[in-house]
Amino acid sequence: MRRIKGFIAAAMLLAAVLSACQKEPLPIPEDPLDVETIEVALAEWDIAWRVEEVETPVERSPDQSAYALYSAGGDRLIGSISSSQQDGERVVSLSFWSDALPLEACEGVLGCAAQLYGGFDPADKVAERFSEEYDRVNTTRWEAYTRVDGEPASGTRARWSRHIDQVACQVILEQPTMEDPQHHVVRITIASDWDTFFLLDRF
Repeated sequence: MRRIKGFIAAAMLLAAVLSACQKEPLPIPEDPLDVETIEVALAEWDIAWRVEEVETPVERSPDQSAYALYSAGGDRLIGSISSSQQDGERVVSLSFWSDALPLEACEGVLGCAAQLYGGFDPADKVAERFSEEYDRVNTTRWEAYTRVDGEPASGTRARWSRHIDQVACQVILEQPTMEDPQHHVVRITIASDWDTFFLLDRF
């Protein structure tokens, strides 16, 4: 009987330890983000994009970084990723060409964005909230001018935004035309304080 009780106690202790390990929040990367940190996050979410630093004619602030994102083949520019810190606040933003990231393929990218920001528990918390809520709650949709094959068109845009673990999370999506059922992600932004970086943009 003592052996059984001892085995049960050990099993409970092991379960508690494993549970504690699983609940550790994501580490917070050093700011601004560097290429290696971004490549590690992409690999962990099985995203085969190439990262290349964006060169600017003016020297960038040491508190900022910006990188171009290329498709798996490495020949097509699909978007960019930037990070910044200001007055103790932090922001990570991913932007995409309108057809580069379909809605149904964005879960891993949301997980990657959350990892690049850090601190979320669990790692897929942002992706889960977005999947549960988009087009149901915390979502605003409006008509917008878009471009299709370089020509102006009339479509819609949608904004999902909410605070998760006291962090502002926002996803902007676009429907190129009213007749097109496909929605694409055009921007993912995660910021510790929205007004510090986007005072004129609605949250």
